[in-house]
Amino acid sequence: RWAGVNEKKSRWIGAALGFTIQSSIELFDGFSEKWGASGWDLLANFAGTGLCLVQDALWGEQRIRSKFSFHEVNNTDAMLDRRADALYGTFPLERLLKDYNGIVTWVSINPASFMRDQERKRPLTWVNVAIGYGASGMYGGFDNTWTDESGNFIERQDVERYRRFFISPDIDFERIPVRKKGWKTLMGVLNVFKCPAPALEVNTKGEWVFHPMFMLNWDYPIVLNNR
Repeated sequence: RWAGVNEKKSRWIGAALGFTIQSSIELFDGFSEKWGASGWDLLANFAGTGLCLVQDALWGEQRIRSKFSFHEVNNTDAMLDRRADALYGTFPLERLLKDYNGIVTWVSINPASFMRDQERKRPLTWVNVAIGYGASGMYGGFDNTWTDESGNFIERQDVERYRRFFISPDIDFERIPVRKKGWKTLMGVLNVFKCPAPALEVNTKGEWVFHPMFMLNWDYPIVLNNR
């Protein structure tokens, strides 16, 4: 509206721009010997762009949001700690973007937005249910082998690479009623991130794990079963 572009055209321009910017990461990975390009990553970028585009076309709002969370991985193994520093960097922002062991991608669903109009006026319509996906144990692009700075070949197949699936409550900050423009802007920024909350994890190691507060360094996981 501000730029004078009609809604349909701006929708497609925004989707194309977002996909292009995000996919530039996959392009750089394709030129990296450590990682290589990933068709699945490109597919995920396309799915995220499509999710936003389709919702805007159908409902004129985002009822299902893609979100991001990061928690720092504290390695008790000194060798893995050095490897993580070499792969993912030591600067916090660099670590946040590169360390996939600490990244969880979420799909956050707002149940109230699917209700009838009169039911949308009930309290707590900003409460969401989020489903997350992440992975751990990754200290190389394809397996946990590498050559260290002294030229020694390191093989850490004892470190299991595994997938993680989560369910957790969340907040759609943009559905919290605020009036001032500054607050609305802040809510929009916060909505990029999954809010800290309890979470239940199921992983490919066969574990069920309860996280009393999942995100950042506040996590003290409790394994509910043994393999």
